Formats: sequence, structure tokens, C-alpha cells
Amino acid sequence: MAALHAQRRFAVASFAPGLLNVAFLAGAFLLPGPLERAGLDRSYAMAIAALVGGLLQVLAQWPELRRTGYGARPRLDFSDPSVREVFRRITPMTFGIGVYYVDLVLSRRFLSELGPGAQSYFSWAMRLCDFPLGIFVMALSTAALPSLSALAAEGKREELVAAFAYGVRLTLFVALPASVLLVFLGEPLVRALFQRGEFDSTATRETARALLYQGGALWTVALVRQLVAVLHASGDTRAPVVVSVVDLVVFVALAVALKGPMGHAGVSAAVAGSSAVQMLLLFVAVRRRHGTMALGRIVPSAAKTLLAAGGAVLAVRFALPAIERLGPAFGGAAVLCAFGAIFLALAAALRSGELDALTSGVRRRLAKKPTTD
Repeated sequence: MAALHAQRRFAVASFAPGLLNVAFLAGAFLLPGPLERAGLDRSYAMAIAALVGGLLQVLAQWPELRRTGYGARPRLDFSDPSVREVFRRITPMTFGIGVYYVDLVLSRRFLSELGPGAQSYFSWAMRLCDFPLGIFVMALSTAALPSLSALAAEGKREELVAAFAYGVRLTLFVALPASVLLVFLGEPLVRALFQRGEFDSTATRETARALLYQGGALWTVALVRQLVAVLHASGDTRAPVVVSVVDLVVFVALAVALKGPMGHAGVSAAVAGSSAVQMLLLFVAVRRRHGTMALGRIVPSAAKTLLAAGGAVLAVRFALPAIERLGPAFGGAAVLCAFGAIFLALAAALRSGELDALTSGVRRRLAKKPTTD
């Protein structure tokens, strides 16, 4: 996947992780019965599915990798300076990933002290935040990294800063309205999407409490991805790790202070507070390394995006009683569609450059006609 990203081949690499989900679904439905008949525990089904899914991802990407010129027999040569440089850079990054998982374990530990339902409310809110982060924000940061790395390697600092600012503007164009939606329309959205069966009105209310803080932090988390990408592209793998350690300390301090008076929502608030600190410290690191943040390009764009998102949420709140009469089957989709349509209309009225960039890209793709022999 990394080799394909480096060659700007994103389509197959983006499709391959879906095969892991297919393997999990197939394993969950097809394997428990045969495993029980063989005298094995049903839980082995998911372990087998994980192995098969990983193999499917490799096999799906291998032909595309061969077409790029890679794909020869793997060889690890520590005398190669490029290999040594990769290990030099990846060591602190690995430590940073470890800090993330410590953060995750600690959050579960704090939530386990807060009674039944706390972990579920936190997790449901996180899943709603993962949707825009996983689909849009990760795609933007992944696609930006090869270009940023190439500009950094060529010493083109001005172009690097411009590309970074452009990526931040696109990220905020997605993340800011998503944050506004989840903060101000979180409860009706949760009610429409989840409230049925065992998921009652209490679960809706408590999930919305967690979503208030996690959703509010979505845009800071999205910016962290872009800031880390530009630092990694510039060869700085140390600063993100140091900042992630500070993030962990801030999270623990806030969670300990807030989980008592606020319950599970205090842990979500701690996540929001620590991610804001992480974002600010990474901004400082980028500014120190490159001398500028190009805020003159970022702030006006973010203001337009926030204004359009605010107008959209006000309009949907006004129409919410009528939307909720559609029932749970259509209410969630109606909220999302109405918010998205009004936001895009207002962004167009405000002459958002990011909207123009996205729509022009779509038009260029649609204008391409397949060639025939």
C-alpha cells in the first residue's frame, strides 16, 4: 500500500481494505458452524477471517505493484543507506503509534469505571465521527503525503507551504461542517439512525452527550492528520511523537478531572481537549520548521465554510419537526441530505474556492471519454 501511495496509485490501495471487511463478514456467517463441528471454538472464525482478509489485500494490490516496477523478490539490505534512513524515521513513528494505543486503552479503562453503558455511548459516538474521518479526511492526508514529500525533497519550500495550505482548506471544508452537524444535530441524528430495540431514548441522549464533545473535536483531529503529514514529509518524525506524548498526558489529566462530574462525557471532553492541544503544538512545530503557516489563505476559507455550515444547521433545525415525522427509516438520511444540500448551496453563494476545486475535479473526470482501439 505504501509503495502504491508513493507512486500516486490510490484506487487499488483504497479498495483493498474493503476486502478485510468482506472476509470478516464471510467468516462470521460461514465459519462458526464448521468450527464447532470440528470441536474448535467459534471465536477462531474471526482470527481466520483476519488472516484471509490480510492475504486478500496483498493479492489484490500485487498486480498493480508489479505494473509500477516493484514487486520483485523482497530483500532487506541494511547496508543500503535508504533502508537505514527508513528505519531511522520509522522508529519514532512506531513509538508514536504505541502512544495512540496507550491512549485508547486508558480511555477504555476510565470508561469501565463509569457504570454500564459508558463504553457503548463513547463507542457509538466515535463511530459517527469515524465516518467523515475515515472516508474523507484520511483520503486527503494520504493523497497529499507523496506530493508534500516530493516538494520537500526538492527543497521547494514555498510550493510545499502552498500545497499544505490547500490541503488544510480542503480538510476544513469537509471537517468543519461535519463537526457542526454532529454538535448541533447530534441527538436527532442518533435518534434517527440508532433508536430502536435495545437502543432506547436514554442511549440516544447519552450517546449525543458523548457526540457533543467528540464531534466538536472532529475538525481538530482532521487538522492533526494534515499537520503530521507535512512534518513527516519534511523529514521531522520527532516532533509528532513528542506532541503525542504531551497529548497523552493532557488526556489523562483531563479524564481524571472530568470523569467524576461529567461521567462518560468527561472522557469524550478529555479527548477533545487533548486533541486541541495536540493541534496547537503541531501548528507551532510546522511554523518553526517552515517559518509560515499560510494562515492568510486558510482563515478566510475556513470562515466561509463555517458560515455556510452554520446557515445549514439553522435551516435544518427549523425543519426538524417535519423531518422527524418521516420516521426512523428516512429521518437520518433526510437530515444528512438536507444539511448537505443547504451547505453546498450556501458555499456556492459564498464563492467557496474549495467547492469550485472539488466540482471542477469531478467535471474533469466526467469529461474524460474512454478511448477505443
